[in-house]
Amino acid sequence: MIAAVAPAVLHRAEEVLDHLVGFGSVNAISFVPCFDSTIRRSTALPSRRKSASRLLQQAAVNAADGPAWAIHPDEYARFILAATARWITAGHFARIKLEPAVSTIRRLRGLTTGFCHFSDLKCDHVFTLYPDGRLGSCDELPWPQARLTQLESTADENEVVSAQQDSLLLDQGKALMDKCTTCDYRTTCGGGCIATRWRQDPADDHDYRMRMIDGVAALLAQPGHPAGAWCQSVRRHPRTPNSMRNVNAFLTSWDAPDLARGEVKLHTSEHGNTNTVGLAGVHEADDLPRYVFRGPARGPLASGPGMAVPPCRSR
Repeated sequence: MIAAVAPAVLHRAEEVLDHLVGFGSVNAISFVPCFDSTIRRSTALPSRRKSASRLLQQAAVNAADGPAWAIHPDEYARFILAATARWITAGHFARIKLEPAVSTIRRLRGLTTGFCHFSDLKCDHVFTLYPDGRLGSCDELPWPQARLTQLESTADENEVVSAQQDSLLLDQGKALMDKCTTCDYRTTCGGGCIATRWRQDPADDHDYRMRMIDGVAALLAQPGHPAGAWCQSVRRHPRTPNSMRNVNAFLTSWDAPDLARGEVKLHTSEHGNTNTVGLAGVHEADDLPRYVFRGPARGPLASGPGMAVPPCRSR
């Protein structure tokens, strides 16, 4: 079940989740945001007769403030964290898959997810076929810009691929992801939903996803302490301190005595340095390249026969 987070449910996350869980046929719930603040006019109609839904839409759209059903990203993040905390403490996780909580947890654990909001499978991996034969990209993208081709006029899949590659809208969507390349949250966040970012006010940044990831990570670390999800002084985004970009290059450097190296400088203080083992005059650095220069060990910084301490700038 997909449930839209609108103003009517903003402060009722626990109540809404408990209500949906009460349906025995529901085993997965996805809460999606209404970031429609950029909408300034209602949908145009080809005829004079207006349906009840279009009349409601017109009444809800304000040219100055946007539609009444839109919410702010921070409000969505708070709703998701409240729903996730309830999902955990009430034990709903045993039967219900909750999104975006599950995908966030999987990415925090280094696992993959099929949810495109958290993976690299964005709109250009989605095709939508309509009853009248129209073929387009993701149905969340604006139409007719998302149109690729008409099915009856398409001879083979190569034409579909070509139409997809030539889509200006998809290229513009990929450009929205450029700012994510240097973000610390990229491997967990996945960049979010491109269609949602189209509808979102450009003035709103993506901090709400960082806030959401930090909160879910806090709940994952301490599920018995749900209040931790609201802590904003400790960022719990994923860290990978033991990962190396090129392990083979490191091993080659480690075992190459003839490799050119920089000057050895070991900065110490009266408190020692980060490599010390607590013994006066002993400053080990066994985790760094072992070959610095050949020759006899020199002075108190010697780390072994014929070998001095490796390059180190620890304080």
